[in-house]
Amino acid sequence: MSIRAYKLLRIALVTVVLTALVLLMLTVDIRVSTSTAMAKPVVMVETGPLEVWSNYSGEINSQRVTVIMSKMLGRSTITELEEEGKQVEKGDVLARFDSAEIEQTIIKLEREHTLASTSLDSLINAKIPMELEELSSKMLELKGRLSYEQAYLADSRRLLKEKIVSPQEVQKQQSKVDQLRVNYKSVSKRHQLTIDHLNPLAIKQATAKVSAAEQELEIAKRQLSNSVIYAPARGVVVYNPLYFGNEYRSIRVGDPVYANQRFMVLPDMQLLKVNFYIPESELSRVGDGQDVLVRPVSNSETRLLGKITHIGTAAQKLPGKPQWQRYFQVTVSIEQSENEVRPGMSVVVHVRSYNNQNAIRIPRRVVNWDGKLPFVYLEQNGEKQKKDITLGQANTEYIEVIGGLVPGDKVFVE
Repeated sequence: MSIRAYKLLRIALVTVVLTALVLLMLTVDIRVSTSTAMAKPVVMVETGPLEVWSNYSGEINSQRVTVIMSKMLGRSTITELEEEGKQVEKGDVLARFDSAEIEQTIIKLEREHTLASTSLDSLINAKIPMELEELSSKMLELKGRLSYEQAYLADSRRLLKEKIVSPQEVQKQQSKVDQLRVNYKSVSKRHQLTIDHLNPLAIKQATAKVSAAEQELEIAKRQLSNSVIYAPARGVVVYNPLYFGNEYRSIRVGDPVYANQRFMVLPDMQLLKVNFYIPESELSRVGDGQDVLVRPVSNSETRLLGKITHIGTAAQKLPGKPQWQRYFQVTVSIEQSENEVRPGMSVVVHVRSYNNQNAIRIPRRVVNWDGKLPFVYLEQNGEKQKKDITLGQANTEYIEVIGGLVPGDKVFVE
């Protein structure tokens, strides 16, 4: 064999060996890649419930808050006060005011009322009848005298014709008759005026005095009744802070309270509500009758169920929030109460904004992203295949798939 042929043989052998090594390495790499891909965990696309909850900060209060204020006239002093925080029922005593002065006033007014009533009774049953009887008697007397003097005048005129009496005597008798006639008319008119006007006026005035005395007495008795405040409804006693000089504090026994001054409220903690604000961009997440879950910040173990009962009709700005942002107030009615709950507590409101009990869902961890486009690695015949998908709603664990996958598909967890 020539040297040239030997060199060509060596080159051919080296080429064959290198080619074999390359093929071997490619085969091993493919097997390793396939083995690695098959070793990755896969999850199955399934159908199941998917709930999405949105969280908002709110404040819990009573649906029915009864305001307690003084109904006393003017300034009154508290002598008894129910303990703050106590649960009271309708009819329980909440407060008492000093009533000593009112009781003395009632004694005085009762005496004045008795005197006025006695005067009216005396006027109707004694004074008026006696006065009318006196006028009637006087009228009868004048009428009798007038008849007698008129007869005497007629006789005098006959005697004048017979020249037994003088004209002066007849004239004198005529004057006497005229005077009696005037007196009779005067008494008769007085009698009629007394019946038609004077007596009714006197009765009206006396009746007015009795009525005024009754009204003053009624006001005083009402004041005495108002000196004790009873709970108009059930609730928890909460003092309303007031200014006492330079102090701003809750009321105490001995403090003065003025008419219509609010010093206490009774929130009914068996009828609870929660108010919270939702941004206008999220308004579509809530609706009337929607179920919510309420959790007091002070006690994360307490769970309160409720329903949305009202959504504000007008958007509004909130202090401390961006001026361009608008919010709607939402009211939730709580379906049960807890002893730990107090008015004014801060709460977190969990609103179920989406609920699909038959959603096609996958765990969040299997979703990959190519920019803003989601995709998964689908397992097909033991191989990994990239698959673009369309997503719907999501919570902290699952994402809804609305396109690209069907229940039963298997996807790799990357």
